[in-house]
Amino acid sequence: MNQQKAKPELVLSEIGLSSWLWPGGTTIKRRNEMSSVGEDFSKEKARVRELLNVYRSIPQGAFGAVMLEDVLRRADQAVMSEDPLAILRSYEEMKGCE
Repeated sequence: MNQQKAKPELVLSEIGLSSWLWPGGTTIKRRNEMSSVGEDFSKEKARVRELLNVYRSIPQGAFGAVMLEDVLRRADQAVMSEDPLAILRSYEEMKGCE
């Protein structure tokens, strides 16, 4: 008998997020609109890479550049792990980059 584990609905407030992860869809709710984490994750990653280039271009940006490289490294690791919670944590971390 081939049994698949059902993914329970996870309330992400446990990790400090005010969004929900729905089984089979990996979507988040934000400001009354639905958005795919996969789409937004890629956009955030591109934004942080642009920001990294800005930090690298200024003499005082070395520390910030190292921090952004760490954020991007964790984002890559989260995607490779295929762990939805790690991906969402990384997504939220990237959103906080300025």
